[in-house]
Amino acid sequence: MAKYDHLELVRLPEQLERRKHGGGSPPPDRDGPRHSAKLRDELNAARDEQRRRRKPEFVNPALILRVQMTGALQEADWEQLGLTVLSSDADRTLVLFASNDEMAEFRTRLDAYQRGAPAGQKNAPYNNFIGGIETIGSVEPRDRIGIRFREDGLVEMADFQDGQAYLIDIEIWDLGERRLRERKLDDIVRYIEARGAEVFDQYVGPSITMLRARLNGVLVRTLLTIEEVASVDLPPTPGIVTAEAMDMVLAEAPPLNTVDQTAPVIGIIDSGLNAHPFLDGIIAGCGFRQSPDRISGNLRTQFSVIPGQRFR
Repeated sequence: MAKYDHLELVRLPEQLERRKHGGGSPPPDRDGPRHSAKLRDELNAARDEQRRRRKPEFVNPALILRVQMTGALQEADWEQLGLTVLSSDADRTLVLFASNDEMAEFRTRLDAYQRGAPAGQKNAPYNNFIGGIETIGSVEPRDRIGIRFREDGLVEMADFQDGQAYLIDIEIWDLGERRLRERKLDDIVRYIEARGAEVFDQYVGPSITMLRARLNGVLVRTLLTIEEVASVDLPPTPGIVTAEAMDMVLAEAPPLNTVDQTAPVIGIIDSGLNAHPFLDGIIAGCGFRQSPDRISGNLRTQFSVIPGQRFR
């Protein structure tokens, strides 16, 4: 729940189901031992890098991998290994979540592929799967910088200044189970608040997990290194404001038609209406901010036609 009613997080639409991309071409002919050794080295490097970046406050040994495929994406094979496909791009790049950073079953397939084709068979075991993997790596901190920051020229970790405050939205990867995402969110909130920063709002939906906070540049740079963080960005802003939609001063407003004393009366129980000259003589007692719509409907439409019946 938001700590402050006036700082509620803007609810973004839920993510649609991930689009499955085409099957792709067969895997290229490869030197099995050399290719499997290359992938094993890349996997070890990604694991070791993420272990170095991991903060003591985040004890779960999860692994987030960026995998470039050349053939079919083989999402079913990754899921059979217990990995969660977080995203897939048209350039045949997958982002994968492994709940354990050893990935023992994947290494078993690498070993089988490395031994080559068994007697009487043309291809090594898992040829389509392992042979279709081009590279294995990590999601880098700069990859987590959101599009609105990039549009403002902040494209590298070093662009976030120590002494500057940033109001940001932090999105966590859709790791699967809700309780797992809630636990990751709680870890991040505790980390932020322990360092004197302020968390304004949190949201855990069916597929979106976000929080909004005000942080200094040091903390922003730290969050960019947390594997479970999908993106760090500025909050969304409206594409248009009311003043741009309708710039009118009272002296230029057209005359209002007289309210018939027999006009229907609409009773609404609410509060919070500020005085407005267009509502003079119409509101009895308290009102509320939707009253103009109930009385005149859309004002732009009302001013473009002959005013019809008004309500009290």
